[in-house]
Amino acid sequence: MNIEINKPIIGFSVGDLNGIGIEIIIKALSDIRLVEQCTPVIFANNKVINFYRKTLGEISFNYFITKDLKSLNPKQVNIFTTWEEEVAITPGQESSQGGQYAWKSLEAAVA
Repeated sequence: MNIEINKPIIGFSVGDLNGIGIEIIIKALSDIRLVEQCTPVIFANNKVINFYRKTLGEISFNYFITKDLKSLNPKQVNIFTTWEEEVAITPGQESSQGGQYAWKSLEAAVA
């Protein structure tokens, strides 16, 4: 494994894609001090992460995309690709699709 020995891996499920969870995760993980203390893994799709990153404006948030938990980058936020398909994002509006992808994220994080 490409993981630093004494650094915990912390997983984040994204919750409802139309909620504020992803924005909060991005804001929290944009603080480089957290990446120095742990290896964060967001279970999502990078297109969803990019959508919310762009809505936040001038925020420094870099990440590494992976489909294999054995190849995490311990020096960056990791996005574990949990689904490939395009997903409609409608911030602030409930949808069954948003909940379905929240469930996929949670399942992947727990597995």
